[in-house]
Amino acid sequence: MPKLTTLEWELLFGDIRCQEQELEDDLNDLWATAENAKEEVDAIADYAPYCSDCNRDTNVIDEYYMVKDELWEQATATQQADKLCIGCLEKRIGRQLTKHDFNDAPVNELSYGTKSDRLRNRLTAEAYHDTAAD
Repeated sequence: MPKLTTLEWELLFGDIRCQEQELEDDLNDLWATAENAKEEVDAIADYAPYCSDCNRDTNVIDEYYMVKDELWEQATATQQADKLCIGCLEKRIGRQLTKHDFNDAPVNELSYGTKSDRLRNRLTAEAYHDTAAD
C-alpha cells in the first residue's frame, strides 16, 4: 500500500471536509423541508372538514357554508364545534335554517361550488320548519 504525502493527506482531508459541509447543508435543507411539511399537516388538521357532531365529511356531502355569528354562537354556546353539517346545526338550534341565517360570504352564493340539495334548499328558504315538533 503506497504512502500518502502530506499534500495528498491535506487534499484528501480537505475533500472530506468539503463533503461533510455539503452533507450538513443537505441535512439542514431536509430539516427545513420536514418542518414545513409538519406545518402544512398541522394546518390541514386544523382545517379538518368533519362535522363535530356526526363526523361526516362536510366537503364530501357538499355542505360548506357560513352562518351569521349570532346563530353560530347560539349553536355552540354549550358545546363547541369547528364545523357542523346542516342537519347537526339544525338539531342544535331546534329548527331548519333559512336564507336569513346565512351571512353574505361568497361561499353562500348558489353559484359558488357544489352544494347539497339540503344546503341549496336552506339558502333559498324564506320560512323555517320547527324541527323540535318532529
